[in-house]
Amino acid sequence: MFNFFDYFYYRVCNFYTRSGDSGARIGALCIVSLFQLFNVFSIFVLTALAITGFVKFGKAVGILLAVGILIYNGFRYNRLNFDVLNEKWQGEGWRSQRKKKLLIFIYMIVSILLVILLIFRNLR
Repeated sequence: MFNFFDYFYYRVCNFYTRSGDSGARIGALCIVSLFQLFNVFSIFVLTALAITGFVKFGKAVGILLAVGILIYNGFRYNRLNFDVLNEKWQGEGWRSQRKKKLLIFIYMIVSILLVILLIFRNLR
C-alpha cells in the first residue's frame, strides 16, 4: 500500500517540480496527507454509521488526526526523498506510467466523491 502512496507522492512532486514550484515536496506531502485523511475519515464515518446509525466527529479529533498523518508522512518522505523515488520510477514505460496515473486519478475522484457524499449524508 505504501508503494501506491509513494508513487502518488512522486507524481505530485514531479508535477510541481516541472511547473517550477520551489515547494514541490511540501505541496506533495500536503496533498498525499489530505487524501489519506479523506480515507480515514470515510472509514470512520462508514463504520460509525454501520454500528450506531449516526456520526459524532469532533473538530479536535479531526485536527489531531490530520496533524498526525502529516507528521508521519513528513518523516516518511524526508527519509524517502524525491531523488530516491525518481531513480525508482524514472525509466518506467509510458504504458505503465499511464496506467498508474489513471489509477491515481480514479483514486482521487472516488476519495473526493465519497467524502462529499458522507458530509451531505450527515448534514441531513
